[in-house]
Amino acid sequence: MDHKFLEFYGQYLLNAAQTQKQIEKMSDWMKPGLKGLGGMEEIFKTCYGIQDSQKSSPQGTEMFQEAMEAFQSSFSTYVTQMGWVEAKKYNDLKQAYETLQKKSEDQKKIIDQLNTMLGLRADMGHDEFFKQIQTLGKKQAEQFNDLMQGFAKVFDTTNKPSD
Repeated sequence: MDHKFLEFYGQYLLNAAQTQKQIEKMSDWMKPGLKGLGGMEEIFKTCYGIQDSQKSSPQGTEMFQEAMEAFQSSFSTYVTQMGWVEAKKYNDLKQAYETLQKKSEDQKKIIDQLNTMLGLRADMGHDEFFKQIQTLGKKQAEQFNDLMQGFAKVFDTTNKPSD
């Protein structure tokens, strides 16, 4: 194998590992309210224009909270643009999928039960289904004709003896 390819791929994996490590650190940093993680809090305060003297005042606390919400919103947008899905959204979608899957299975059972009641096989295709419907229609038409002929014989006045 080409040693340059292996070197490239090794560097790629190292960069991926470092990126993953940074993402995990960023995530850990965001959870407790943007505290800890060395100089990240200072970088955050500088970027969002928050001074330590303001942070202790009610207005400073509100300003910090708004900055934190703006940061988390922007981070969420960035993560979405990168094609990542937040764990909460993933879990919500997974739950919705499982609910729909269960509903689909329940509906399939009901359809199978109805088909059984109609005498239809579960593996029957559309063509075979419509052929059975046509056969049923023909049978009903024949039975109706037989019934009408029976009525005609009962009410036939031409064969009655005259008085």
